[in-house]
Amino acid sequence: MKNVRKISPSERRLAETVYHVELSRGASIIASTLSRVTAETALNEVVSEFVALHGTGNIDLFSELLRERLTQKGRTDLATELFRTREVTVSTSLGKRRVSQ
Repeated sequence: MKNVRKISPSERRLAETVYHVELSRGASIIASTLSRVTAETALNEVVSEFVALHGTGNIDLFSELLRERLTQKGRTDLATELFRTREVTVSTSLGKRRVSQ
């Protein structure tokens, strides 16, 4: 897994406030999946929706907070496995593109 930079407390508070809906909804949807395939599909949808709303500038921060939310929901398996050096294809208005996580 990539080294994840340390998130400052103020950056964390701001991101959790700004992305609250996306984090809560995304973690809930992903955590409720029953198979690896549906979890990957859910992750791609959550990331695509985030990018459509906020762009790719804070995708690493969002991914780290989403990983933490999944861990809090008891889905450490998904938090670890889904984000392990992978790329997610996101649909944008300019077409599909790959986003490293």
